[in-house]
This record gives sequence, structure tokens and C-alpha cells, in this order.
Amino acid sequence: MEMENTDKKERRARSREGGYKMMKGNLYARIQYQDDTGKLKEKLRRVPTGKITDVWKEVRAMRDELNQHGEETLNADKMTFLALAEKYKESKVFPAIIKDGHKVAGLKSHKPVETYVKIAIEHFGKKMIRSIKPRDIENFRTVRLKTPVEIEIKKKTKELNPKTKRQKTKITKVKRITERKLSSVNRELATLRRMLNFAVNEGWLIANPFQKTDKVISNASEKARERILDYDEEINLLNECKDEREHIKAILICALDTAMRPEEIYKLNWSDINFTSGIIIIRAENTKTETERIVGITPRLNDELERLWQQSPKELDFTVFGVKSIKTAFKTACRKTEIKNFRFRDCRHTATTRMVNSGMPQAEIMKTTGHTQLKTFLRYVNLTAESVSRSAKAFGEFLSIKINAAGNKEKVDSGKEFLN
Repeated sequence: MEMENTDKKERRARSREGGYKMMKGNLYARIQYQDDTGKLKEKLRRVPTGKITDVWKEVRAMRDELNQHGEETLNADKMTFLALAEKYKESKVFPAIIKDGHKVAGLKSHKPVETYVKIAIEHFGKKMIRSIKPRDIENFRTVRLKTPVEIEIKKKTKELNPKTKRQKTKITKVKRITERKLSSVNRELATLRRMLNFAVNEGWLIANPFQKTDKVISNASEKARERILDYDEEINLLNECKDEREHIKAILICALDTAMRPEEIYKLNWSDINFTSGIIIIRAENTKTETERIVGITPRLNDELERLWQQSPKELDFTVFGVKSIKTAFKTACRKTEIKNFRFRDCRHTATTRMVNSGMPQAEIMKTTGHTQLKTFLRYVNLTAESVSRSAKAFGEFLSIKINAAGNKEKVDSGKEFLN
């Protein structure tokens, strides 16, 4: 009787559906299959409960996985997040390759993505990608929001040199701790989502756990930038663009009059300027949306560009402004003019808002700024005291006309009734 039961177990262990193996005291479900080349392969998967009855559940699960998703998915059950990150960086995260004015591979801004991938690795590390659940993603979000930001700043102090009896400037590095912004965590989560989507597309993951999260990336909750430069502040800021900061005046005027992004301004070549037509051509490889567009040149911007052209070597492939950043000079100019909470990128908000207030058609403004989505475009349109006051005045005049017209109609109707 005992021998008969043993034979049944052996036959069951070697069934066509699959079987099991005992290795080092652990129970494993086992299936065999042929790969694309016809080679016979074996797949083992540990049964955590150690029960024979659970073996067949695991066998069926492996068979279903193989039939529905293929060999790649079946064999990726032990892939760690670290392994996924390495493959993702190799395939996606590197400087953009531009062909015929269009990006064919890589990323235009790959450095921030490298940082986001590194942060994700620090959190998930050697965790199996199959074991990442929606709650793990929500926990990652919570942890990142609670992690403060450490910024190292340089602090200048004056000290008296006892030997020379002169004051000297001493620079010390000080760490400043601030709260992490929701927008920053959203960028990290967006990269994590792309990495897991990459795993799904490659067949290493069956489904992205982000699909079962409840709005874990909430762009609507981000605090929108509403800071725009008023005209008095602009006059003061441009007046401060002198001496060692003279070079940023033309850049600021370009940003305020065209709504171009900083990267588009820095990469502008003289071949992109058409003085005859009065336009600037922003090449596709320099735009965020990889779409070429044109912007008009205002009279004051034309004066600045003419001046720079006369001072330049007059080579068309040279950059117009000759710099890659104005961070330090811009920050100093704002400090000296006591303009607070204003970033260079806010010039784009300012220009877009002014275009709307000037009465330019919305479609034309969106073509100028390069916005393809109305929702995104509206984020760059900010209300000002001047525009609100002007709109209220126009609305008041409209109401006055309508109310007077209604009153006059009532008088006419009353007169008709009296005559009748």
C-alpha cells in the first residue's frame, strides 16, 4: 500500500503540467518548456508554504505566465529593482542623440533623471520588482516628503587681519535645511513610474503597481508659481544690468518679450535670427516639445540684438548671448533692486501674462510660447491688479449698457399701456 502511494506521488511529480523538487530542505514547483530555439528548459519556483497542495497552484501560475506573457516575464521573477535601474539607465538615461533636428534617443535633461533613479535605488535597492506593491509606492512618497532638503550656501563675513590691519572677506559654507516640495517628489515618482513601465514593456513585470494607486502623483496639489514682474520692478532690474552685469540685460529683454525658455535663449545662434522678417526661429532640437516654432522680435529686443551683432565676430554658427547661465548675475541684480521671490524662469510667466493682457489671440500666444495643451498654457497666465481692474471696468460698462437698455424698454412698454 505504501509502495502504491509512493508511485502515485512520483507520477504526480513528473506530470505533463509540471512537478516539484526538494532542494536543501525547500520545496520547489517545477515546469519544463521549450524556448524559441526549441531548446528544453526548466523553471523552478520556491513554494514558501512547503505544502504539496500549493505546488500545483504555483505550477499552474507559471504555466499561465509563460503562455500569456512569454519567457522573459517568467524568468524575471527574481529581478531586483537595482538590476532594473541599471538596465533602464543603459537604455534610456544618457545625453540626447539628435538627428535631422529631432531627438531619436536619450534625454535632453538626463542629469535630473539620473538623480531621481539614484533616489529610487536607495529606497527599493535589492527588492524584487514583482514584490513592489501600491503601498510601497505610497510609502516611498511619504518618506520622500518627510525627508528635508539640505542646501549648502556660502556665507561671507568680514574679518580684520591683525598683521595688515585690513579687513578681509572670509567665506564659510553653511548648511540650510528646508522642507521638500511636493513638485520635487512628483518628479521622482514620475521617473519611478516610467521605470516600472519600462519593465512591463520589456516583459519583466506583468503590471505596473502605479495602476492601483490612488492619485499618488497629484500635480493639481502642487503650488503654482504666480510671481510675475511688474513694470516698475522691470525698469529697476534692467537699470541694474550694468558693469559686470551688463551682459544679462539683452537676455532678460529676450525672455520678457518672447516667453522663450532659458535653455532656448542660451542655445540661440545668429543663424536663428532674421532681422529682415523680424523673427527668431527656435529650432526643434532646442525646444522642450521637439517642435520648431517662431517668435516675433519687439523693437527694444531688436535694438539689443543689433548691438550684440555689431560686437560679435559675425559668425552665424556662434551663440547670440555667449553664456550658459546667468544665475549669479541675475540673483545679484534682484538683491540690489530688492526684488524678492522672482526667478529667471518667471520671465516666461510674465511674458505670457502680458501677451494675454495685450489682446493677442490665445491661439497665437500658444504658438509663440510653444504650449500644446491649454491646461498647461493657463498655468502661465496670471492675474494682475491692472488686468483685473481693467476687466472689471469693461464689465461694469457692459452691465450699465444692458441695464439702461432694459430700463428704457420698460418705459416704452409702460407708455404703450398708458396709450392703450
